[in-house]
Amino acid sequence: MNGYNKDFKRYFDLVQIVVVTLDREGRVTFINRKGCEILGYEESEIIGKDWFSNFLPRDKGKEAFQIFKDIIDGKVEITEYYENPILTKDGKERIISWRNSILRDNKGVVVGTLSAGEDITELRKTEEDLQKRLKYLGTLYRVASQLLGEELDIHKRAKATLQICVEEFGVDLAWIGYARSNGKVKIIAQYPEEHPYTKGLDVRWDDTPLGQGPTGRAIRTGNPQITEDTSINESYEPWREKALQFGFRSTGAFPFNNSRHYFWYTQSIL
Repeated sequence: MNGYNKDFKRYFDLVQIVVVTLDREGRVTFINRKGCEILGYEESEIIGKDWFSNFLPRDKGKEAFQIFKDIIDGKVEITEYYENPILTKDGKERIISWRNSILRDNKGVVVGTLSAGEDITELRKTEEDLQKRLKYLGTLYRVASQLLGEELDIHKRAKATLQICVEEFGVDLAWIGYARSNGKVKIIAQYPEEHPYTKGLDVRWDDTPLGQGPTGRAIRTGNPQITEDTSINESYEPWREKALQFGFRSTGAFPFNNSRHYFWYTQSIL
């Protein structure tokens, strides 16, 4: 390696972006320190390896290599900017945004490509989480609109609300109950309506054993109650056998309150 190449490597080892060059066959001819860090390999484990079959997910590598060859052969113009996942040594995917250029020799012949990439995995995850949050808030708004709407009676409002919960949140069963003054919870609506789980279901919100589950705690405290695993949660003992019979492994109980009634609903997830 001559002095120019040493200076080239020293400079690109300082930058906090991935820098990688490929030859005409897609083999790695250079990668900087940041690229090695993200991939999780030593430089010696990367140089000379086929980039597309070793460092891209299997379902992406073949297609990406074909595009690369078309660029090298002059069939298509190089895309200056694009995003794609790379595959790290421990099998994880990182999303990289690339800037690309063609490398030519002193005669103008294409000898490979140079790409500089930034790891945007966390940024994309944040954006995805934000979109999920916005969808979630939109669903809650629709639920609130149904509950507070005056044009429907309470049973119709409950049914419409539960349908939204099941279809938008992806749960398997949702129901709304009324907390009676005698400590018993009366189920007033459920979705799907034909689901047999709630038939004969005995739930209370007082100090009796049947009032110590997530429903009773949600009503008494006014706070949501989540059961992550019904098979091991002690407070779910009275309903465990029936829940597992229908494949329900987690539930959520959420209290509602207005001037006339105290409602709550629970979601059961397979």
